[in-house]
Amino acid sequence: MNKQQLFQTLADAPPATLLDLLAQAYDEMSVEQRQRVFGQYVPPKPPPQPVDGEALLRQIEAFRDASLAGYYYASFAVNSENWMDIFAEEAGSWMIPGDEKEYITAYLTALAATTDPEVFTAAAIPLIERDSGHSLTAQVYPSAIRVANKAQQAHLEAEVRRQNIRTEQWW
Repeated sequence: MNKQQLFQTLADAPPATLLDLLAQAYDEMSVEQRQRVFGQYVPPKPPPQPVDGEALLRQIEAFRDASLAGYYYASFAVNSENWMDIFAEEAGSWMIPGDEKEYITAYLTALAATTDPEVFTAAAIPLIERDSGHSLTAQVYPSAIRVANKAQQAHLEAEVRRQNIRTEQWW
C-alpha cells in the first residue's frame, strides 16, 4: 500500500470517517502498539496498590470453606408460583450487564500477562468456541491474538487450526 496515496485520500475524508478508521486501527493493534501510538493521549494509571498475598489467600480460603459448608446457600421450595424465578445455579454470562467483548478482552489481557502459552490457550479456546457458535459477536479470537505475546499467539493459532474452530464470518 502506498502511504502517500493513502494520506492524500484521507486528507479529504470527513472527521467521522477518520474516527471510524482510527477505531478500527485501534482494535487491530496489540497492547504494546496502542501504548506506543496513543499512550501520550491517555493519562497513566496510578500504580496498583500493594497486596498482602498471604492475607488475600487466607480470605479466599475462608470464602471457599464457607461456600463448601453451605454458608451462602439457602434452600427453597419450587412451586407453581416461583418456578420462573432465577436462582444462582441458572445464572450465566448472558445475565451480566455490560459489554461482553470488553470484559472478555480484559480477562484475556490479564491472562496473557500472567500465563504461559499452554495455559493461555487452554483458557482462551472455550471462549473462542463459544463465540464461534454465537456469530463471533464478541470477537474473542481477534482479541486473544491482539493481547497475546508471540509464543501465545503461535500456540493459540495452532490449537484453533487443530480443532478447526471458526474464527471469521463465512457469509
